[in-house]
Amino acid sequence: MHLGLVRSRLLLAFAALASVALVAAACGADPTATPRPTNTPPPAMAEATATPVPPTPTPEPQELKLGFTVPLSGSYARWGRLVSAMQCAIDEIHASGELGSTTIELLPEDSKADQAEGVSGLRKLATVNDAPVIMTIFTGIGLAQKPVAEELGVVLFSSGIQNPAFAADNPWVFRNALNTIWNADALVRYLKDEANENLDGLRYAYIKEEGNDSIDLQVTRLKRLAEEFGIDIVAEETFQKDDVSFDTQVTKIRRADPDVVQVMSLGKEMGLIINTMAQQGVNPKYRLSGGGAEGNTELIRVSGEAANGILYSAPGSADTSADPRAQRFTECYSAQQGGNTPDTYDASFYDGTLAIAEALKMGADPTDAVSMRDTLAQVRSVDGVSGRWDYDDGGDAWAPVSIGQVQNGKFVKVIPQIEPFNDIR
Repeated sequence: MHLGLVRSRLLLAFAALASVALVAAACGADPTATPRPTNTPPPAMAEATATPVPPTPTPEPQELKLGFTVPLSGSYARWGRLVSAMQCAIDEIHASGELGSTTIELLPEDSKADQAEGVSGLRKLATVNDAPVIMTIFTGIGLAQKPVAEELGVVLFSSGIQNPAFAADNPWVFRNALNTIWNADALVRYLKDEANENLDGLRYAYIKEEGNDSIDLQVTRLKRLAEEFGIDIVAEETFQKDDVSFDTQVTKIRRADPDVVQVMSLGKEMGLIINTMAQQGVNPKYRLSGGGAEGNTELIRVSGEAANGILYSAPGSADTSADPRAQRFTECYSAQQGGNTPDTYDASFYDGTLAIAEALKMGADPTDAVSMRDTLAQVRSVDGVSGRWDYDDGGDAWAPVSIGQVQNGKFVKVIPQIEPFNDIR
């Protein structure tokens, strides 16, 4: 074939291939499109970046209205100090941030240490203030409130009622406190093991407030221990709350010539009885109080130096000297109570408030009483300024018992924990 003819055919084939490539390029892209800058992300990435990320929703603030029926007036008004103990716990809880946006508002209501006033106060807190949880103090008041709390469907909680019947058989009732019968055990144990007294034939007298179920349980237990150890109960006297004259009862006690006199009172009557004993020259080897002495500033105010030397039982406590929270509690309480330091009852109510806060941390709805009840029933232990509280299935947590003494007008713990007679039924 002629060389020129071959060259012509090759040129025609190349031109045809170039035409096909141009057509393909024209079909695949717009030659008029604006070139994309080299730093622009691919379409998919650009779209993801442009989509706004929704903000994390802020939880709505919630508030637990915590009611408290407590004497704020009358002869038992000194117990109103427990409001300060609870408020210090609430302030500490808020400062910790552990409740998030949930807060606790404390609503004290004056019970005047009267059953009817206590029940009326509970009804007001539950129906007017919408408080799903209500704290209380004193056995007679708590037992009267118990069926009303169930009727209204609100939680009833006490850090001071010592009668075992208070929290029994009612899912709405909770407690952290000392078992009242252990007051008798602690005092007898002290006489036997610490004072090394021979209990067989020991002459024992008591004077007690009438109508107080907790005190009645102590007396029943005292008589059982007296039977066990041969203690001779030589005088048994009574009085009514708010009585001011005790000459007749003290005269009978003086004539019985006891080695031990126990005064069972929760109010200023204890100081008046101690004064009457001093006036009549009743000076037994031991003067005891089965609960109610510790923190009773009316005792100190009314009887002065005559109160020194009285031995008493009270809820036990842990050694909190190295606990920063206990130190903060003392500072907070003292600021609210004119320099007074908290006693073991104050510490118990502080710790009871921690138990309620624990239910909130576990997810309880602070506006719903059923939710608070059901979550509180799941709380098993709380480490408080009194030590560790272990709750049983019935909503009870029992404190150990201690022995204290009035010394130079102060309440001094002499035995932080003393064992009851668990083997004696």
